[in-house]
Amino acid sequence: MAIIELAHTQLKGGITASDPDFLKNLKKVKRVIEEYSGLTTLFFEQVDDPTVIFVVGAWDSKETHEKGFSGSPQQDAILELIKDQMGITWMHYMDVDQEDIPVDAPILALVKATLPKRVDREGFVSSMQAATEDMEGGPYGAVGSWNIRKDKHEPDVRVHFSGWGSVEEATDGLANIIADAGGRPLQTHPTNLFIFLTKEVILD
Repeated sequence: MAIIELAHTQLKGGITASDPDFLKNLKKVKRVIEEYSGLTTLFFEQVDDPTVIFVVGAWDSKETHEKGFSGSPQQDAILELIKDQMGITWMHYMDVDQEDIPVDAPILALVKATLPKRVDREGFVSSMQAATEDMEGGPYGAVGSWNIRKDKHEPDVRVHFSGWGSVEEATDGLANIIADAGGRPLQTHPTNLFIFLTKEVILD
């Protein structure tokens, strides 16, 4: 099974995801990454902040990206191309296949929870599933995944990906994660929890 490189990036200089020059360069970035990985890399803009772009890139393993692509001439070339346009804020390797993420949904929601040390993973997943059970039957599906830690200092991170037909639909559905889900609040509280609503950046 392949993995995902999930990166949160911030655009620079007041540009947004619709900037023509940026889109031209992003298309080149996509081509270079995909030629190296042989897999698909997708980009999503944050609905309420078009200066934020998420990278959802498929790799056959953490090592292929971390010890192969990172530091390669190909990566250096694309970083030079976009250095004045975007920068990475954070990045995680996620133990999930891109094909299992509802990337074709009109709205892709990402719920990112950073967990305290020595967390009860099974307990957190169980309570998260209880809070999000209504999503699983939705038209676009949902999947949760743990990060593959880059080193011993990276905390445990759980990301829940879900597909929705509209921002309004996603907002209503995701309210259960924060609120008491039918009397079933999260039993393990994350140190932080962020909800991002995104839509795909179309490059073709």
